[in-house]
Amino acid sequence: MRSASTNTAQRTSAGRYEGRIMRTSQKQQILHYMEKNGVISPIEALKYFGCMRLAARISDIRKDGHTVKTVRVNYKTEDGIPKHYHAYMLGEEVES
Repeated sequence: MRSASTNTAQRTSAGRYEGRIMRTSQKQQILHYMEKNGVISPIEALKYFGCMRLAARISDIRKDGHTVKTVRVNYKTEDGIPKHYHAYMLGEEVES
């Protein structure tokens, strides 16, 4: 039988829990990715974070007060059919 001390995690001053790995949310991962790389596309969000609803996570990030710009990316398929998708990048904070 385990003792109570091995089942409970102890919070450290850095906000981490000893004995458990804290899971980072998709929103946090996407925000960090944009801070590091500048821009994120839906394909990158799916590939790196398993996020199938990037626009919803961007909406959550905006609700947290971050400025996120939407960029329309136009391209053509191999058959010459025009297509587009939206990529997202962190914008400058606007002071009021």
